[in-house]
Amino acid sequence: MKIKKLECMFLYYPFEQPIGNSLVWFEGKYCNLIKITTDDGIVGHGDAYGFDSDLLRKAMNELFPYLVNFSFEKWEELLGEIRTRIQGKLSPYFQGSIESAFNLAYWDIKGKMENKSICQLFGAAPRKDIPVYGTGLFYRQVDNYMGQLPYFMKEIEGFVEKGYKSIKMKAGRYSIEQECWLIQQIIKELPDSVDIMVDVNCGMNTFEETVELARRLQDMGVKWLEEPFAPTDYHLYGRLASAANIPISAGENEYTLEGFKKLIDSGVAIIQPELSLCGGFSQVEHLKDFAQKENVGVTPHVWGSGFMYGATLQFYSLLGDFVQLPYECTLLNDPIRDHCFKELKIENGKIDTPSGPGLGVEIDEEHIKPYLI
Repeated sequence: MKIKKLECMFLYYPFEQPIGNSLVWFEGKYCNLIKITTDDGIVGHGDAYGFDSDLLRKAMNELFPYLVNFSFEKWEELLGEIRTRIQGKLSPYFQGSIESAFNLAYWDIKGKMENKSICQLFGAAPRKDIPVYGTGLFYRQVDNYMGQLPYFMKEIEGFVEKGYKSIKMKAGRYSIEQECWLIQQIIKELPDSVDIMVDVNCGMNTFEETVELARRLQDMGVKWLEEPFAPTDYHLYGRLASAANIPISAGENEYTLEGFKKLIDSGVAIIQPELSLCGGFSQVEHLKDFAQKENVGVTPHVWGSGFMYGATLQFYSLLGDFVQLPYECTLLNDPIRDHCFKELKIENGKIDTPSGPGLGVEIDEEHIKPYLI
């Protein structure tokens, strides 16, 4: 099996207005894709995580010529060649995202060669009726914290109408009192059957504030507190796990197995691997073993194209009965996810793992055109 052709494909969906988390504002959503065509005409796709599309485009265009006509039957062969060409030229973070994109494309190709979905290649069946949680309630650029509420309420109404049973909102930009006021207003409007989670995207100012927020969220019945600290502040995660009873989740920015091991050892209750950063499917069994051994929850993080949703749904199926957590669907309305890729459909707050070969997801060529850079 040889690589005949390599292509970059970048997508961009501009938001009607900027949305933000505790640290940054987003003008729109980027997706960074690679497309591998083999000498047999089989096509595989993968996402590279990261918000610097210019850097990824440059790195991929420098790497691709070395890989054309490269013969690979095993992932380790391709991984070794990639590392030979980019080791030391990129940060470990961006190297991890490029390696992960190739890994996803590799397994997409392998599944298509054997006419199996990726989870079937690993011995699992595609799961049906997976409950989803909606990641939304991003900040808007308003005059004060109370100005966020009308936007939040409109989103809440949309998530509930679509049957979502869990919703994750942002926090960390305002004071503890102001954040807790906003969260409490949301909880008042939610049906009893809908859970709420809170993600602060590494934006807490002090450890003492984080403990206070965690304890107050616990009293409000929040299901988990996500990523209060920087990814490598393992000692702070350990201290927080000892000081508060609310489950702590993290891991979307981890790109090594060692990092996940440190998070788990620190007392994090839920890990959230991002397959387009942490090494792709070749790391799934290791992550699953880590989590099962320590009785830690797993639910994949996803921010990317429809291929990424297909990949994380395959991952979810590989977790089997071990996983009891809902699956993440970011944004109430995402045209890149909802209109540009086939085999992805959220109905009544649930989604199925695509059962087609490889990732099981295909591009809708007509609908994707407006979002191609």
